[in-house]
Amino acid sequence: MRVSTHERRAAPRTGAAGPVWIREMLPGAAEIAGTLVDTSRDGFRASFGGGAPAAGTNVEFRTEARRGKAVVMWNRCVGSQQESGFLIS
Repeated sequence: MRVSTHERRAAPRTGAAGPVWIREMLPGAAEIAGTLVDTSRDGFRASFGGGAPAAGTNVEFRTEARRGKAVVMWNRCVGSQQESGFLIS
């Protein structure tokens, strides 16, 4: 299998640490706590100990510095953690 190494992100990423909370934009949806991995002007990457919403899911998010709405762009397993990439809308 061929893996692309071409960077497709438009904005540079900055390493980050600290909590992030996300919640699917559905009535009664529970909040999920995670840890920021990196951020950019347009999005962020976060790590979760449990499951995270599926790619394509619209969520509300909040961090210590920012809050808003985003869409889950991708998920992957890294050891016992699940990482997710979010595009801020």
